Amino acid sequence: MGGRFVTRDSIAYWTPSSVRLLTNHLRASSPLCKRALAGPRAVAISNTGEIEILDGSGILRISLNGRCAHRYSRRGSTEISSGAHTKDGWVWIERASTGSPSVVLENRRRPLASASRMLALNIDAAPPAILAPSQEGYAIALTGPPHSWGVFSGDTFIVGGHTSDSIGNPGSGFFGTSRSPQTKWITTGWFDLGDAFLEVLADLGSDRRRLVLYNLDGSLRRETVLNFPFGVLDVDIKRGQILAVRRTKSLELVIYSWRWRVA
Repeated sequence: MGGRFVTRDSIAYWTPSSVRLLTNHLRASSPLCKRALAGPRAVAISNTGEIEILDGSGILRISLNGRCAHRYSRRGSTEISSGAHTKDGWVWIERASTGSPSVVLENRRRPLASASRMLALNIDAAPPAILAPSQEGYAIALTGPPHSWGVFSGDTFIVGGHTSDSIGNPGSGFFGTSRSPQTKWITTGWFDLGDAFLEVLADLGSDRRRLVLYNLDGSLRRETVLNFPFGVLDVDIKRGQILAVRRTKSLELVIYSWRWRVA
């Protein structure tokens, strides 16, 4: 499941096969694209002001009557696994049946490099990566150890960081009472908050979630652990809002207002 602020009064959210538009304070829902989709990855307003969907097969543009058609289709047998819209257009991770997933910029239409190479990591088998929008351009975040991330403008590296060593330390308190080293954390989201960066991690073996806040130079600011299912979907920096999903008795979409607290 994913979600994104589209306009001031509307939110797009998606499941593995469809995208819906929520309006009227989340009370009204309608399909955004009247066709089955190949795994929606992201929704955004294009540079020409139209709504576009990035799915596993390419970029689809939505017309005023709700029809959607491919504006760009992926190459050959490749599949788009994650993506984000930037001021320069779409950027996505494209993977083939063999070889490492590559980062592709829409305005170049050719792979830059693998995510691990762009993060300057010497890893034989890098974990999957996700892409997220950033004020500078976009961010790449590895979903598994070493949980490194980096912010880029085009193919230029801006800043990067990674989670603290406590994520792999059985005695750190992020593990359960059994201190089992089998606890597996995955990165589920990365977000640019304007004056900081936020990384969200989930424990696959429990309901625990870990919120890691970084300074703009990539250094760790603070960490928070939640003991209930929670995920961040999108951030609106100008309005100070966070779109999130949480599970209590049922799955809920929630909008939080936030502001920085002066120490």
